[in-house]
Amino acid sequence: MAIAYGQNGDIAAADMALAEEALLLGDEQQAVRMAKRVLVDDRLKADLRNRANDILFRFGKLAP
Repeated sequence: MAIAYGQNGDIAAADMALAEEALLLGDEQQAVRMAKRVLVDDRLKADLRNRANDILFRFGKLAP
């Protein structure tokens, strides 16, 4: 999924797909890293922002 999003130029969605994959595989560090990358985009859709924040909240990594 991430490859398809990336090829379409939707890098935030690609990063979100990678964050969710890492979450499913139990890789907390990678999930958090990718979720933080998603949040860098200022033009981010609300659903992607919420999903990224959910991952960060899950691991107690929300920015103050």
